[in-house]
Amino acid sequence: MGVQVPPSAQSRRKISPLTLILTTLNASFDAQSSTEGTLTLHFDPEDYQSLWKKKMGAYKKNFQQRGFRKGHAPMTEVHKQYGKTLLHESVWELAHQSLFDYIEKYDIDTLGMPICLESDIDTLAPSNLSSCTFSFRIGLLPSFELPTMVNATTYRITTVDEGDLEEVIQKTRQEYATYNRETTVVADSFLVGDLEMDGKVLQAAYLIDLSKTMEPLLPFFLNKKQGDAISLSSDNLQALYSLNPFDKNVEKALLKASDATYTYRLHTIHVQQLPELNQDFYTKVFGKKIESEEAFREKVIEAIIERDQERANALLYQSLKEAFIKATSLPLPDDIIKKWLQRKSKNPVDPANIEQAYPFYARSLRWHLILEKLTETHDLSPSNEEIEQRLVEHFKAEAQRQEEAPATAEQLKTRAQKERQNEKSDLVKRLVDQMQEANALDIIKGMATLEETTLSSREFYDKIAPFRS
Repeated sequence: MGVQVPPSAQSRRKISPLTLILTTLNASFDAQSSTEGTLTLHFDPEDYQSLWKKKMGAYKKNFQQRGFRKGHAPMTEVHKQYGKTLLHESVWELAHQSLFDYIEKYDIDTLGMPICLESDIDTLAPSNLSSCTFSFRIGLLPSFELPTMVNATTYRITTVDEGDLEEVIQKTRQEYATYNRETTVVADSFLVGDLEMDGKVLQAAYLIDLSKTMEPLLPFFLNKKQGDAISLSSDNLQALYSLNPFDKNVEKALLKASDATYTYRLHTIHVQQLPELNQDFYTKVFGKKIESEEAFREKVIEAIIERDQERANALLYQSLKEAFIKATSLPLPDDIIKKWLQRKSKNPVDPANIEQAYPFYARSLRWHLILEKLTETHDLSPSNEEIEQRLVEHFKAEAQRQEEAPATAEQLKTRAQKERQNEKSDLVKRLVDQMQEANALDIIKGMATLEETTLSSREFYDKIAPFRS
């Protein structure tokens, strides 16, 4: 679901942390708010002494001292050199184990990693085995209720503007276009050539589509012929890059070059030939016989409406998700989670970057916790059959993208069953998460008050334009 959840207690039995003040022989917990509490642990020498002695004995077995065989040096030497280090290590180990044992024993739902506020461990030494105290700041998952109702707008696409229809038809014709080899460059030519710097080829078979090229570039190419070498400036290259990015090695070479000459050596010239609007073209596009241009346009309109309605439905689900998160009162131990995010990173993280990214992380975390809550009262898990069907659809799409020969239905079913039974499959986990989220959004949709707005495809695009930019 797109978020790594902070560590929490294994048990999910809810308690009221606001009223929780439990005391044992050596530990007490005080919840200052619904999202934070302090656990204080007190240890006497007899609590940690046996662990320390055990560590000392284990270390002595591998301890090497000049004049003694390995493991035969006197314990006094081990005490002298490593006694204090192993003592502190033992007490820290005991403190952390006691911390998590306490959290589990009293079913405290935590978020983030506990933070040690203070301890007097530095006063401990082999010659001073005194009592010591630790205080841990703990992030708590508060009790929260889900909203019973949210509001959202649903869009129904009913018509397609003429301009949009013509644009889609033109793009469809371009998809089925053929290319004729020519000898001279014209305004709509497709060029293939080598991009050179100081006579050395940087990128072979670099494509330039003059139908998309900016007006200032056209004079450099018009009326050129196969084999011509076209001189370019660094500004020309920048304009070409915006249309068709170079390979990474070309980018690096261009960055290093300060006073180089650039050339485009033209190899082939093609001109696009769009198909006629006739029955053969209509049949190729839709895979069935269509008699007239009017019928073809009607089919294109249906396809546009279907496509945009799918986008409108996706927007509805996103709106429902945002509305549900906003309507759920779910405070988080923000400061503790931020510190956990910083500590869990393998590389140092600038606190400013954590602050910038945290609102998005907190939103994802709230949604994850909402899904957990919904799971308590609704079964969001897809069946094995549903998972296998989704896997079959995934494998079909994957084969199509990679232009592989399609597998048989039986082969796809067998592959899907095998993948589903793989408990370590990241693909299955990802698809199950998506299906669980979709099931949750269906439940939320059933709870929502929806206001339907009817509009054209163009009006829908104008409506969502601010969210797409």
